[in-house]
Amino acid sequence: MGKKESYEDFLLSEKSFCGFLIRQREEKRVTLDRLAEGLCEASHLARIEKGERPAEKMLRDRLLGRLGTNTERYENMLSASEYEEWEYQKHILKRLETGDTEDAKRLLEDYSACVCENDRLRMQFILTVQARIMKRQRADACCVRALLPHEEELGAVYGQALKLTVPAADCGEIQKMCLSIQELSLMLEYKRYHCADTVCGCYRNIINYIDNSNMDDKEKARIYPKAVYYYLRQEFLQGFLRAGEDNSGYLDVCNEAVRLLKRTGKTYYLWELLEIKDRILANTAAFWRKLGKKNEAAKWMQLRTGNRRWVRIFEKLYDLCGVSREMTDSTYLYRQMQVSFIGDVLKNRREMLGLTQNQLCDGICSVKSLCRTENRRANMQSASLGALMKRLGVSCDFERADVVTHEREVLVWAEQTEACIRQHRWEKAYGLIQKIKSRISLENPYNRQYLELAESRILFGDEKIDVQEYIKRQKQALSYTLPYETIFREGKRYMASAELNCVQNLAEVLEGEERNHHLKMLWETYQEYEERGEIPRCIGTYQSVMSAVAEELAKQNRFAEADAINRKMMRESLTQRRLDGVAEALYALWNREQQQERETGRTCQQSEKSRRETLEMCIALSEWLGDTYSRTLYKKKKHEWEGEILAE
Repeated sequence: MGKKESYEDFLLSEKSFCGFLIRQREEKRVTLDRLAEGLCEASHLARIEKGERPAEKMLRDRLLGRLGTNTERYENMLSASEYEEWEYQKHILKRLETGDTEDAKRLLEDYSACVCENDRLRMQFILTVQARIMKRQRADACCVRALLPHEEELGAVYGQALKLTVPAADCGEIQKMCLSIQELSLMLEYKRYHCADTVCGCYRNIINYIDNSNMDDKEKARIYPKAVYYYLRQEFLQGFLRAGEDNSGYLDVCNEAVRLLKRTGKTYYLWELLEIKDRILANTAAFWRKLGKKNEAAKWMQLRTGNRRWVRIFEKLYDLCGVSREMTDSTYLYRQMQVSFIGDVLKNRREMLGLTQNQLCDGICSVKSLCRTENRRANMQSASLGALMKRLGVSCDFERADVVTHEREVLVWAEQTEACIRQHRWEKAYGLIQKIKSRISLENPYNRQYLELAESRILFGDEKIDVQEYIKRQKQALSYTLPYETIFREGKRYMASAELNCVQNLAEVLEGEERNHHLKMLWETYQEYEERGEIPRCIGTYQSVMSAVAEELAKQNRFAEADAINRKMMRESLTQRRLDGVAEALYALWNREQQQERETGRTCQQSEKSRRETLEMCIALSEWLGDTYSRTLYKKKKHEWEGEILAE
């Protein structure tokens, strides 16, 4: 067990993300030189760690990425210039995701005009997008017999992008490097078009690097399946994956990629991997048949039958939601979540609390300084900004997860706790919370909020406290950073993810008008995200909230609106290659259809078949995710429903 850090120690070392960076680097035994290579001078990085030099967002993200830290759970509050740049990059990536290459090219040209050629990270982003546009053009050109960009040209762009931050782009030396998933993805693409004869060996080196890295599972899940798929695809193209040959040696690496996706609830390259796994199993079965080993061949065919089941399930699921089963781009590697402009945070939070600019600034800074920050005209000094944020009950850290800590182990426990809560594994979740409590500062209000929120959720789920005590403790959790009554003020709001979780938890157990009041507030908040195209930044909480909204609409017989919400949640999740919440939305659609049929008295064999398949898919998805609670629930519901049909 590590030493429990004091709040004072934490504040002294965590003025931005410096303390966390230092701890991550030291835990993973990465030198300053190795981490900084290709990004900046080691001396520059040393000054960043000491808090003597600020690190802009792109550099912060890349440094943490090289240390294997997934930043999706971190809240980012950006200056006006950084936020404007993030928005511009977001729009470019969105155009790529939707296939609008012409608009993506236009936006990229505008962005490029503002970037210096010696700015490595920004130039790397530009070249990566250019390569992605070229790949898209190749795909479109195949349909219209247009002139295709040469593979050599595409490989050269990827190589140019990679070498900006990885000058020695040699897979043979990769174990000596410290690389982010974006750099590993560029290396995969570069080797694909540049090293045809030796590419399989390069891919194996990349896979071994990821295997031996310190990446957390969520970060690894974003790159490992791609590396494995590229490797196995190339082995097939070069004739090593052949019918009648023993391909079993390829199965371990394929299975490991699939297991990683299952653990994290992601689907990056999942369909492609399952298809290749099918080929491996079929080839190996044919090999044993050729040798006259019928029992051995039967074993491999049985494995193939099980794998084909999952291929069909995911194909049907993606087709149902109108989402491509194939991975068509790597824009997800650059997707940023929980990003806010610091001026908006100050203004929206101030208005939520009913404070004037004078009241907020009193004793801290001039009203003029606040006004300029809120209106994107200037940045505020960090000391003043920190004091204002503290007065508003917002974390002073520019990057933080739900629990404020330097320790990666504690963050892992927090993720495990969340998974246990989803799966109703209350005892294990409670044990993890106690471990977290022993290692973090309880003087920190954000930590007290996190613990109160999580612990009461666990105790209520395990029926150790009643609903009134649960409501009381959730309101208490919220009050550590935000007075309860302020959440219902009219106008725009800023609420941290933990605060939104408190309100969401309350909405789930309150009744009548009080419940509707909370849901209305949450709905308004997420409608703002929808309008800005920012659902990906909050997809987890968005799903939970909108599920409750859909349920309420169904109670009011507004079935079409409820169905539209559930279908949209499924589509958004699958588009972002995640499975969390999909089975729940699918079940809600099933339940609504069942309810409507009871009320109308209309039945048909086709609808019965469709609903049976829907329930079976819910069961299968829960099985895939290891969610035994939901799987048991759906199986019970299927049994009851089939009993009702027989009784009729």
